Amino acid sequence: MEILAEALATVGGQAPAKVALSPRDHRRLRELQARVDAGEFDTSNLGDIALTVGMSPSSLQRAFKAFVGESLFEYMRGRRLEAARLSLVHEGLNVSQAATRAGYGSAGNFATAFKKRFGYSPKTARSR
Repeated sequence: MEILAEALATVGGQAPAKVALSPRDHRRLRELQARVDAGEFDTSNLGDIALTVGMSPSSLQRAFKAFVGESLFEYMRGRRLEAARLSLVHEGLNVSQAATRAGYGSAGNFATAFKKRFGYSPKTARSR
């Protein structure tokens, strides 16, 4: 019912209800964020991550979004895109190499995600 209510609120243009996080949840989510930043879950699925954290997958999704402001996988994708951006700027990687480093099989898909995230193309980043 809770998921249905969130979906209906989103479709109706309303923001979903705020998720109240306990101090325990804050601690677990801070630890998870640090582990994600360290790359520990780069090849994990949501179920495995939720088990590690001790939450259900749906609770983890809601709590992480409330904690960080984006879903867990949006956060992970953003972290990989930022690493690729830094590689373009500082290491001189080409777009294809940066796409591979970010986990993309297609340089075109990478370029689209990169531009959506940063507002400019990977080629522009490389030339900076």
